[in-house]
Amino acid sequence: MLLNQFFRQVRVDALMMAMHVRPHNLEALVDGLKRTENVDGILVTVPHKFAICSLANNLGPQAVLARSANALRREKDCTWLAENFDGLGFVAGLHAQGREPAGRWVVLCGAGREPGLL
Repeated sequence: MLLNQFFRQVRVDALMMAMHVRPHNLEALVDGLKRTENVDGILVTVPHKFAICSLANNLGPQAVLARSANALRREKDCTWLAENFDGLGFVAGLHAQGREPAGRWVVLCGAGREPGLL
């Protein structure tokens, strides 16, 4: 809902819509969305962040590093780029709160992985 409100405020002709899909149907859904000409991007959440990488044509640097993605974006050449902005968004939030994470240690809990991915 927040993104739709933002789109209206900045006068962007776009709509964010939630879709619930079981893991065994992810590939079929993404294939259909890729074929839909007015879909420019797809945001992805758990449990699909690892699997979505195999459905992209290319991986951005953060997706390569995390071996997962939370977004697919249609590029100008109609290929699909998978990227992960979770970490960058978290760090931006820290900076917005006046906290500097550089040089600090981080403990990450709950970062499971799919069998056979690594």
